[in-house]
Amino acid sequence: MNKFKLSILTMAIATAGISSYSYAQEQETKLSPTEAREKAKADAAIETIEIKGFRRSIVESINAKRFSPNVVESISAEDIGKLPDSSIAESISRLPGLTSQRLDGRASRVSIRGFGENESATTFNGREQVSIGDNRGVEFDLYPSEIMSGVTVYKTPNATLEAEGIAGVIDMQTVKPLSRERTIQFNGQYEMTSFDKLNPDGNDNGARGTFSYIDQFADDKVGIAFAYSKMSSPNQEKRWNAWGYPEFTVDGENYSILGGAKPFVRSSTLDRDSALLVVEAAPTDKLKMTFDALYVDFKDEKILRGIEIPFAWGYNRGTTAIDVDPATGFVTKGSVTDEKLVVRNDMENREADLTALGFNVEYDLNDDWSLVFDASHSSVEREIWSFEATLVLVVVIMLVWVMI
Repeated sequence: MNKFKLSILTMAIATAGISSYSYAQEQETKLSPTEAREKAKADAAIETIEIKGFRRSIVESINAKRFSPNVVESISAEDIGKLPDSSIAESISRLPGLTSQRLDGRASRVSIRGFGENESATTFNGREQVSIGDNRGVEFDLYPSEIMSGVTVYKTPNATLEAEGIAGVIDMQTVKPLSRERTIQFNGQYEMTSFDKLNPDGNDNGARGTFSYIDQFADDKVGIAFAYSKMSSPNQEKRWNAWGYPEFTVDGENYSILGGAKPFVRSSTLDRDSALLVVEAAPTDKLKMTFDALYVDFKDEKILRGIEIPFAWGYNRGTTAIDVDPATGFVTKGSVTDEKLVVRNDMENREADLTALGFNVEYDLNDDWSLVFDASHSSVEREIWSFEATLVLVVVIMLVWVMI
């Protein structure tokens, strides 16, 4: 049988601990009722450190990836109106594995892991969204970033998601008013293009503004969030399209010569009005109801003007090579006379009205079981038309081009 003998040091430490505990107990018994209540309040008071602002949004994004059972990417804002981009496409295109396709200078369609936009699904608060295009892919420049509180991109399948895509699922979320503080916010921006007006009926400046309101009522059992966003965003560009480089004989040698060119200028303006309403109610600890409505009025107008100039691929009644570069095999300078030019005047308008409604009820039966009811409606009315006007001119003067 093993016997353990305590050392003198161990016995001294144990005796000191018992003595101090007895002294503390004795002091507590001597406190008056008032002092006891104050001491209880002091013991119950716990210092709370709350993270807000941009740092909070980063923490929420990291936690969404850390604790999710799926492979996800996340972007969040601490409140509606805080994502700075003109559309939600600009915001999520910076996430790893996501790329955006730009339409007239703006990010519009989004692909996940190299798949086309038709291979992914898009949801709004977990509900599948319709597209204003001809296919499944959603044009995200329809959705303003100001009215969104976050986006989660699922890169792996999940049985709890309503919509699924081979590439993944992009879920846009609105704010939950009962989990936010009372907020009244105005946000405005002014923008200008780097060019002056390239077309006389185009725009070279625009503006965007957002108003958002979040509040709670009925002893914090009912919450309301409302946001309205208006944007007029211009975009301009100068284009030079070459038709190709056919062979052209100069002094018995074959060179590549410019077949033709289309110098165009484009002016486009995106006008978008968006309204969001979220009503959240929690009358009891077990019952929770949420209603959300989104309306977007979208109009994109594009003006494209320029000329089509045939050179080697024209009637070839007077094409002449002036300078050649034997090292590259190109005709670097030439002239053409007595040729037909085409003057183009194109216009394209895209108009769409999107309406998305959703109602969700969740009731907790106990710690293990709950009942969920969800109903939603999503629709788009669109109108797209294009107009092209051409004028053919016969030019008898000499045109000279130079390749740089």
